[in-house]
Amino acid sequence: MTDMMHLKAIEIISKWLRKSVAGDPKAREEMALGQVNATATSPAPWASKASTR
Repeated sequence: MTDMMHLKAIEIISKWLRKSVAGDPKAREEMALGQVNATATSPAPWASKASTR
């Protein structure tokens, strides 16, 4: 599942990056969605046993 979400994030970001940089509001919304897909399944740093606070 994690790999699938990350691949979807790459797909979304690669499709909308240029338009987002150019200032297209729809593209910026899609980039936010790509970011959510990229991080939604990644473990939080504070959840790791190896994490140092």
